[in-house]
Amino acid sequence: SGESQEANLTFPTNLVLLSYDYLVAQLAHLGHCLGSLSKLLLR
Repeated sequence: SGESQEANLTFPTNLVLLSYDYLVAQLAHLGHCLGSLSKLLLR
């Protein structure tokens, strides 16, 4: 039963890490888009 408990702990952790990576990627993309827009507007 010790193994199944460990698996239950690692699964949500992997899910959290994946969603965190996804959020960071989205934020980086958003920042890049905003930077490009501001460059166009400031020209």
